[in-house]
Amino acid sequence: MSSRVLVLIALVTEALMSCAGSVTAIQGNLQVVARPAEVSAGQTVHFTITVTGPATYSRGVCLHTVQLWAAGPTDRIPINPQTGIQCLSLLRREVPTGTSDSFDVYWRTTGVPPGRYVVHGFLRGYEAGAPDISSNQDNLPAVRVDVNSA
Repeated sequence: MSSRVLVLIALVTEALMSCAGSVTAIQGNLQVVARPAEVSAGQTVHFTITVTGPATYSRGVCLHTVQLWAAGPTDRIPINPQTGIQCLSLLRREVPTGTSDSFDVYWRTTGVPPGRYVVHGFLRGYEAGAPDISSNQDNLPAVRVDVNSA
């Protein structure tokens, strides 16, 4: 399948999901869902991040397993900032074929300037049959969230 067809399929899928009040992005065996895709400032966006096996990632004991941030019109806003690190303990988690693990992250948009935000993130230590491509890199598929004036 050509890359143009795949891009078109991804755009149509995003448009259909946006109409349903959520937006979904899939990249390999990683999926990010944002609900709702459009909020008034002060409301909360719920993100569900799912990794489907086979895959491996690092589960944080003292660190966030999933880290998200929003790239907006003028700045980058941490959604679930890592604070007060007391240790750097990580456990490796194997996700077997046919199973999945999910993580929930909530973004309270109080004080967030109105605008269109592209939410990026990473799943710590993610591997899917390849060497670790991401200890702290942007390895999750990005989703778009619109924040309107309250």
